[in-house]
Amino acid sequence: MEGNPRDPYLLNHTAIFETKTDDCLAFSLYDDVFFFMDDNYIVFKLTRNENNRLLNVECELTMKEIQKLDYQPKGIKDVILKENYSV
Repeated sequence: MEGNPRDPYLLNHTAIFETKTDDCLAFSLYDDVFFFMDDNYIVFKLTRNENNRLLNVECELTMKEIQKLDYQPKGIKDVILKENYSV
């Protein structure tokens, strides 16, 4: 969701990306590119559409079974603050 920090009502926020998953195993941000891992260990690389601010899936990567054994999810930061947005 994206919203105006001065308008706390969820009704006035805009959904910029939707996915059907029970858990988010990882979420990170690097140089204005978002990375999201769902509960099936699929990593989505998301970039922002300049025209309507929605997030587009640029690519999907699936972890191999051997990599899943080594991966330990960590806590996700509550807030990520950048110059243009907060998550």
